[in-house]
Amino acid sequence: MCVMPRPYNFHGQREGPDLKQSMDDPLIVKVLYSSKIIFTFWLFSIINTALFDDHKLLGFRGIIILNYTLFDTPVIKTLMRWMSVLILKMAGWKLEGNVPDVPKFVVIAAPHTSNWDLPFTLFVALALKVNLYWMGKEEIFKAPFGGFFKWLGGIPIDRSKSNNIVEESIEQFRKNERLVLTVPPSGTRKKVLYWKTGFYHIANGAGVPIVLGFLDYKRKAGGVLSVFYPTGDIDADMEKIIEYYRDVSGKFPEKSMVYKPKSTESEV
Repeated sequence: MCVMPRPYNFHGQREGPDLKQSMDDPLIVKVLYSSKIIFTFWLFSIINTALFDDHKLLGFRGIIILNYTLFDTPVIKTLMRWMSVLILKMAGWKLEGNVPDVPKFVVIAAPHTSNWDLPFTLFVALALKVNLYWMGKEEIFKAPFGGFFKWLGGIPIDRSKSNNIVEESIEQFRKNERLVLTVPPSGTRKKVLYWKTGFYHIANGAGVPIVLGFLDYKRKAGGVLSVFYPTGDIDADMEKIIEYYRDVSGKFPEKSMVYKPKSTESEV
């Protein structure tokens, strides 16, 4: 009788019972299955970007384009939420606060000191079951990952058009029955961060609350600090908002966040 040799694995070793048993582990099977699905949708997003003119599937031709995203994809959304909870748990992070039961609001996640803030923000949003769009500088949306970032809810922003961005964001809140928009609260100037007020003007103009999201790397906690309703007195309101973040540590806490009163500007 001829006995077929066992195949080699990726480490140059014969595949034995241990490797076979590991493939029967439900957790490993779920992770591999999820990875395949995510990779498939990444390829789909790249093809979609090439065929459909900057991925404008659900929006309109303007600055703020609301694309079809991860949060609109039922099966993938559920898998990604499960994976986000698992990743946060494995990394030692905990969730704090509650998401308000309102259909529309602006979200800020502060202090914004690192590129790591984006993936952790998405993990926390998925774990808290928040379907959001987020604004990012247009440079990160270039090929080949532009379609992928848009599928994650990203909206490329040209910062030279801040006033138009605020106006179109307000219009989107008026047109949509449900909308959660994450706006970056700070901009980088060397080693100093300054609070930008675009998020405030959008929320105030649209008549929606501001959800004070946070990422505290020192305590490994993320979630919602509070819900703030703008009064129109931007300088007084900004002082109150900043106070909420006084004890929150960013990835790089040495980068201090400074607010310069400039009530007439609406920088995003």
